[in-house]
Amino acid sequence: LRAFVVLGIISGLAGFTSCKNSSSVKPQTKSVTEAVYSSGKVIPYNNYILFSLVNGTLTNQLVNEGDHLTAGEVMFQIESNDPLNKLQLSEQVYKTAAENYSPQSPVLLDMQSKLSTSFAKLQQDSLDFIRNKNLYDANAVAKHTYELAQLKYTASKNEYNQLQQNYSKIKQQLYLDMLNAKTQREIAQNDAGYYNVKSNSAGVVYSIFKKPGELVHQGEMLAQCGDADSFYVQMMIDESDVIRVKNNQQVWLQLELFKDSLISGHVLKVYP
Repeated sequence: LRAFVVLGIISGLAGFTSCKNSSSVKPQTKSVTEAVYSSGKVIPYNNYILFSLVNGTLTNQLVNEGDHLTAGEVMFQIESNDPLNKLQLSEQVYKTAAENYSPQSPVLLDMQSKLSTSFAKLQQDSLDFIRNKNLYDANAVAKHTYELAQLKYTASKNEYNQLQQNYSKIKQQLYLDMLNAKTQREIAQNDAGYYNVKSNSAGVVYSIFKKPGELVHQGEMLAQCGDADSFYVQMMIDESDVIRVKNNQQVWLQLELFKDSLISGHVLKVYP
């Protein structure tokens, strides 16, 4: 919406008047009004442009120009196979990672079985070592037999400790894999949400730049929105006149749609 703007500037001017029946001339000082004229455009407060964050085809336009909006209302729907495929893949990866970390995880169950077998072997070798040590101390067995029992016990203990370390590392890695898969799934869900374009705030739809069936590219404008009841006028003033424009100065506006009416206002800000 365009507007024709007039800024009133009051200044003093010396004038001369004369009487018909007299040849004398008397100067008088009166106020006159100068005007700075400019055209501009009406802009709603909280004006914003909705951009597409994805590539695809605009399949649904759920609002029209002039419609009132609530914050977070879905305005457009964009369709593409890429986000759906990524979301399905991320869901499957997360499901697998969660199963691998669960108590029924085949990987962890296999490690637990190996630990259980190794612990049983360690217990048996420990008993054999203690028995042979006691016999050796009593000079009932040869030193070679005692040393073999000791060596076997030491090997079993090292094997069990190594399996415990491996189990802890594998379990920690499976946990990290699950967290990473969960993060990737959330990212895919957020990306899929970008295909439902929503309003930033409550207001009115002023312009729509795309129609259903058209291709949409990332960064393209979809709509212009803003407040429903609050507006300001943005105008370009010639550099020779702008020096006479001050903040809070009175302004009269004439809109294209209401040419017979003048709207009063004031200057909010002058940009150099």
